[in-house]
Amino acid sequence: AERSLARDLSEEQRAAAGVPKVAPSAAEHAQVLLADLIAVEELSGAAPDTELFERAIRAHAEAGLVEECLSLLRRMRRARKTPSLESYALVVSALSAAGRPREAARWLRRVVEPSVSQLLLRRSKAPPRRSEYNRAMAAYGAAGLPHEVMETLRTMVGEGEHRPDLRSFNALIAAHANAGQPDRAAAWIHRMRGWGIEPDACSYTSAIAGFARAGEPERAAAVMAEMRLAPNITADIRAHSAL
Repeated sequence: AERSLARDLSEEQRAAAGVPKVAPSAAEHAQVLLADLIAVEELSGAAPDTELFERAIRAHAEAGLVEECLSLLRRMRRARKTPSLESYALVVSALSAAGRPREAARWLRRVVEPSVSQLLLRRSKAPPRRSEYNRAMAAYGAAGLPHEVMETLRTMVGEGEHRPDLRSFNALIAAHANAGQPDRAAAWIHRMRGWGIEPDACSYTSAIAGFARAGEPERAAAVMAEMRLAPNITADIRAHSAL
C-alpha cells in the first residue's frame, strides 16, 4: 500500500505527507523510459536519438521484458537509427534469461559475433586499440558470455599490450552477472583493485542486478550497502531499480 501511495503522489506531496521515497522497480524504470521515448516522438515529430533508444532497450532487457526489448530494437531500425553492438548483445542476454536459447544463439551468430570479429580483425597491421577491445568485451558482457570476455581480455593484455581499465573490468563483471554468476561478479569488484582500478556505480549495479535476478535479495542489498560506503559513488536509479 505504501508503494502504491508513493507512486501516485508527486515528490512535493510525498514530502509533505511524510511518505518515504520508493525506488522504482526495473519494470517501472523501463516504462518511464518508454514513455519518454514516445513523448519525444509525439512532441518533435521525429525519431528519438540513438542514446534514448539504447537506454530504453537496456532497461527493458534488465527488467526481463523481452518482447518489448525486441520491439524497441525493430522500432529503432525502422527509424533508421543504427543500434550499437551492445544493444544487440542485450537482446541476446534477455532472450537467454527468458529461456529462449535458440533465438539468442541466432542473434549472437547473426550480429554479435561477426561484429566483434570485424572490430578486432583490422586490415591494418596495427593491433586493435584498447577502446576496440573494450567495445568487444562490453558486447560479450551484455550477452552474458564471461568466457569470451576473459579470452578477449587475455588477448588485449598479451598481444595488444594494453592494460585493462575500468570499462574492461565492468564488462567482465556484467558478463558474470548476466550469466547467472553474481558471486563471481561481486568478486571482480574487489579483484580489480589489485590492478589499481576502483569500481564505479556501474560495477556495483551489475552485481546488484545479478544477485536480484538470482533470487538473492539479501546479497543484492549487501552490495548496495557496500556501494553506499564507497567514496565518490552515488547509487543512481539503475542501482535502486535493480533491487
